[in-house]
Amino acid sequence: MKQHKGAGIFRDKKRRAALMTALAFFLLGTIFLVSTYTYYTPVAREDTVAVNATFSSYREITGKNSRREIKVFFDDRELLVMESACMTKEVYKKMRELKSGDRLEMRIHPKRGYILEIVCDGKELLSFEKAERLIAGQRRSDSIFAAVLYLLAIVSVISAAVTGRPAPFPTSYTVFPPAVPWLIPGYRCSTASMRHSRPTVSSIPPT
Repeated sequence: MKQHKGAGIFRDKKRRAALMTALAFFLLGTIFLVSTYTYYTPVAREDTVAVNATFSSYREITGKNSRREIKVFFDDRELLVMESACMTKEVYKKMRELKSGDRLEMRIHPKRGYILEIVCDGKELLSFEKAERLIAGQRRSDSIFAAVLYLLAIVSVISAAVTGRPAPFPTSYTVFPPAVPWLIPGYRCSTASMRHSRPTVSSIPPT
């Protein structure tokens, strides 16, 4: 019994689609995980860079990895970035209270350059410890999201394996009923059947 050609082509297309989906999930998970742990690298306080600058203004934008960031502008140096993970409601409120010309004492990441601590006139807007804790939470959230993408990739691979498996070919079939009485001259009765494509005939000789 031949398998329908169209069914095979349709199954191959579904299998390729499932494999491409698995590859996309795997690549997205890897890119997300690597970029997260590369950008949000932990750092000790003594390794941060101390910066003093005169505040001018700030603006919220969409930064790397489609994250919300705060760009902080100064009168006497280039801008700095504050990560959205650190922008709690309390920090937002304190940032709104800043006025142009305020002197800020900050600590920034030595490699990535984002702000980890802000102090204005002895008042702490963002502490280093809190910033590191919030960023560590962001790393965990990103790791969970990457794990979900990897899980979806595994599910897609399993789906491709199941889809690509051909339908089982029948190992036996019956052309005639298992036992069919036949009337053959010279015999009292007989039966005929066919299993595994091999016909068999049994009869009872006349008495």
